[in-house]
Amino acid sequence: MKKRILVAVIIAVLAGFFASRYPDGLDKVSGMLGFSGLAKENGAVMKDYTISFIGQTPISSAIAGIIGVFIVFGVFEVIYLMLRKKAVVPSEVATSRKTRAK
Repeated sequence: MKKRILVAVIIAVLAGFFASRYPDGLDKVSGMLGFSGLAKENGAVMKDYTISFIGQTPISSAIAGIIGVFIVFGVFEVIYLMLRKKAVVPSEVATSRKTRAK
């Protein structure tokens, strides 16, 4: 698990330095069709994959990527722990199944 997190953090850091400053496909199409100004922001935490007090720099994107990695791994860890607890078979049920099989 630690290796996966480390690899994900390295990828997130490197992606911050190679990310394009040009708008993505959705932004470009919304600009071409004239509805880009209609969107409403609802207080995004990491708007445009940056940290607001650092500004739009590769380091800001890298930090936002690292934060995103830990958020995603945290969510999946919680889901895993919840599902694992439900899937545990009590020892009494397991032993009764063994005795029936004999």
